[in-house]
Amino acid sequence: MNWKFQTGAILGRWVLMAILGLLPVHGGTLLREVFSDIPGVTLDALTNSPAYPNKPTSTNIITDFFEAPTDVAENYGQRLRGIFTAPLSGKYTFWIAADDYAGLFLSTDASPEKVRWIAGVPGWTPPRNWNNFPEQQSLPITLVAGSRYYIEALQKEGGGGDNLAVRWVRPDGVDEGPIPLDNFVAWGLKPEAPRISQQPVAVTVDERGSATFTVGYDNPGGAEVFWKRGGTFIPNATGMSYTVDPVRWVDNGASFQAFLTNALGSTQSVSVTLTVNPDTVAPEVRRVYNVGLTNVVIEFSEAVAIPGGAVSDIFRMDGGVTVRSAALGTNPSLVVVEVQGLVESTRYRLTINGIRDQSAVANLMAANTEREFFTTELVPVNLGGNDARATMIQWVARGGFDISARGGDISGTTDSAGFAAQSLTGNFDLRVRVDGLTVTDPYMTAGLVVRSGIEANAPFAGAFAGSPSVGCFFRHRPFSGANAPMT
Repeated sequence: MNWKFQTGAILGRWVLMAILGLLPVHGGTLLREVFSDIPGVTLDALTNSPAYPNKPTSTNIITDFFEAPTDVAENYGQRLRGIFTAPLSGKYTFWIAADDYAGLFLSTDASPEKVRWIAGVPGWTPPRNWNNFPEQQSLPITLVAGSRYYIEALQKEGGGGDNLAVRWVRPDGVDEGPIPLDNFVAWGLKPEAPRISQQPVAVTVDERGSATFTVGYDNPGGAEVFWKRGGTFIPNATGMSYTVDPVRWVDNGASFQAFLTNALGSTQSVSVTLTVNPDTVAPEVRRVYNVGLTNVVIEFSEAVAIPGGAVSDIFRMDGGVTVRSAALGTNPSLVVVEVQGLVESTRYRLTINGIRDQSAVANLMAANTEREFFTTELVPVNLGGNDARATMIQWVARGGFDISARGGDISGTTDSAGFAAQSLTGNFDLRVRVDGLTVTDPYMTAGLVVRSGIEANAPFAGAFAGSPSVGCFFRHRPFSGANAPMT
């Protein structure tokens, strides 16, 4: 997508030009029982109904997260329940979010007879909003790794929106909201030993690329997955997928295999081979931009190495600019050059020599590679895991920029976006005009946003516009990690 805008001052602290995101896929199951045509919003309305608990209107199995579908019906109640195996020993804290009233119940073992109330919603919350009421959060609860526990969530919907989700923070500090169902089995299903439903496949990839191996299982009760390389377990390599990133030439011919286990047995996948194509292509310059008036960032097409010797022989700039030092940036495809003498809103030419990539043969970039760039007050920034290289900023006039970006969405409790930004402190005045917006997706949105920082869950306030199917709206996050409602 593409935006053009004119600005006399920049939003601050951070100006964002944003945009689309996905959740990962998980295994495991949870039973969902729906009780229709029950008026009221409190849990008593559900539990006092003649249909509850033995005559649900419908049932289905949830297979990804501890979360029910959102905004699906009126005047109904539902119960989500299953048994999970605690992945770690220690104290767990649970949260529940729902619309309308809801309760979360946990047993001391795998039987529902010993359930007790641990958290609830005495009203309603937006989806995945965990902090509207203190009752939403449980006290810390000690669980034992490998032990099985029954859990259920009840929710009653009257009218309007409806949602239900459960979150936990594990003893190791991992915060999952909603909880992935990897260790869950739906109530009524009997756990079984691991059974592989999807074998990993061999991968061929270019050197310095990435290779992912995936295994699937379909047995009730879930499984722990560990990965081997050459028959030896890889430290900290767990989960249904394992990624080698970056792939090096020494990885050529390596074999990978998944080992699955639970309390009822274990099995392992076929062994598959990683084939690596050697890198024979020299690095290229993708773009050059300034960060303030003291640093110039060079983004290359791949990871590079800075040779020894005088930095002024490697990087030269016209316009009387002095090159003082150079170092790799936040990833090895970025080089940050410290300079002196840059002037705002000015065109410069950069000449580069001696740069090689990090492949086994160390391909050399073309001699005297030149790139021109304008100094601007905006810089591309990566938010929430998006590829910042997708954000391009072109200076078109003093105070005017043409910005192209792709990303996820600024909403929910965390954001994912590619954007252009400038950091400001103190008081400031702002006038911004969006000169044009090229719609490339029916659900595309663009926004001008004030953020407290570039953390994915940071507080913000912003005005957004998009395609005719989206329209214009305001969205804000009042504090870190809070839900960002649309108004």
